[in-house]
Amino acid sequence: MVRRQATIADVARTAGVSRQTVSRVVNNKGEISAQTRQRIRAIIEELGYRPHVIASSLAGGRSRHIGLVITNPAEEVPTNPFFLSVIYGASTEAEKREYGLVIRYAPADEVIRLRENVFGRGQVDGIVVLRAHRDCAAAFGGRGPDQLPVVLVGDFPPDCQCPFVDIDNTSGGHLLAEHLLEHGYRRIAVVCHSPAGHASADRRVQALLDAFRLRDLPVAREAILWTDSTLPDAYRKALTVVRGCRPPQAIVATNDWTAMVVLRAIHDTGLRVPEDVAVVGFDDLPLAAYLEPPLTTVVFSGFDLGRSALERLICRIETGAPAGSAHLPARLVIRRSCGCPLQPPLEPDPFGPVELSLSGERRGAELLPLASDGLPVAPGSWPAPEARSSPGQRSIGNV
Repeated sequence: MVRRQATIADVARTAGVSRQTVSRVVNNKGEISAQTRQRIRAIIEELGYRPHVIASSLAGGRSRHIGLVITNPAEEVPTNPFFLSVIYGASTEAEKREYGLVIRYAPADEVIRLRENVFGRGQVDGIVVLRAHRDCAAAFGGRGPDQLPVVLVGDFPPDCQCPFVDIDNTSGGHLLAEHLLEHGYRRIAVVCHSPAGHASADRRVQALLDAFRLRDLPVAREAILWTDSTLPDAYRKALTVVRGCRPPQAIVATNDWTAMVVLRAIHDTGLRVPEDVAVVGFDDLPLAAYLEPPLTTVVFSGFDLGRSALERLICRIETGAPAGSAHLPARLVIRRSCGCPLQPPLEPDPFGPVELSLSGERRGAELLPLASDGLPVAPGSWPAPEARSSPGQRSIGNV
C-alpha cells in the first residue's frame, strides 16, 4: 500500500499549531520561538513532509529559480571541463537549496539585454554570470534596488563593483614563477590564452611579471605572446617563440588548453620537454596528468566556483545581505613538464600529484613506485593511457 504524502495540515495537527505557523517555519519567516521552530522541524522530518516548491515561491513572491548565463558559445561548453565543473557546482548547490537553475548562453554584450528582457519578468530571482567581461561587469556594478541581484564568476575588471567569485589568479601566477625560478630558468616566455584585456589572463601575466621583477629578471615585451583565443593562433605563437634565435628555457601557458598546444609546437620543432624547454600551465584539466610529459600546472576547483557563486547569490536573495566577494585558493601541482624528476607523490590518494601551497608546504606522506609516464603504480591499477595532443580548431575557452 502506497503511503499518503504528508501535508502541511498533518504537520500543524501533530504539532498543535496553525498551518500559518508551519508555513512561517518552512519559509523561515515570522517571530516564532526557537523551541517551537525546532519542534515543528522535527515533526516535518518525522512525517516526511515536503513543501510544494511552486506554492511556496508564489506565497513568498519568488520564483525559486536562478539564471546561469555563460558568455562562451554553447558548442564549446560540452567539451570544456572547466565550464562543466562550474555548472555542476552551481546545479548541486541549487538542488540543495531547492532552487531551479536556468542556463542561457549569450555573448557578454547581450547579457544586460538578457537580464532586462528575459530574466527581468519574475522568471528568476537572481543571475550568475560566468565570464562577464568589462562592460557587462560595469553595468551590473551600478545595479539599482529594483534590479535582479547578480554574482559574477571570473574574468571581470579590477575595479568591478559587482559581487564576484574567482580563482586567486595572482597567487597561482606567483607559484608558477617561483617554481620556474627555483629550477634556475632565466629565459622565460609566456603564451596567453586570450588577447590582452582578458582579466584572468591579465592577472596571471601580471603576477608572473611581478615575481620575476622581484628577482631582477624583467621579461621582454616580445616574450609575452597574446593570442586571439584560438588554438591555431596559440600554436603559431608558440612556434614563433620556440624557433627564435634564442629559444626560451621555459614557457608559461596561461591555461592548460594553451599548454597542450605549446607541447605540440615544441615537439614539432624537434625539441624536447622538459630537456630543452620546460612547460607549465594553469587549470589542471583532467588530461593534464596524461600528457607526455605530464603537465605541471595550477589547480583550482571549478565546482567550488559554481557552488560558492550560487551560495552567495541565494543568501543575498533570501536575507537581503550583501553577497560579498571571494577569491578561491590555487595550488601548484608538480609533474614532469617543468623539469622535476620523476618522484612519488606525497598525497594519500595513490593517483594524486604532489601539491604545494603558496608557502611551499608539501602534503601527504605515502610513497609509491612510479611508471615511466610519471603516474604511480598501484596494485591492480590499469596502465596509464597514451597521451595525445593536437592544435585542433577550437577556441581556448577556459577561465
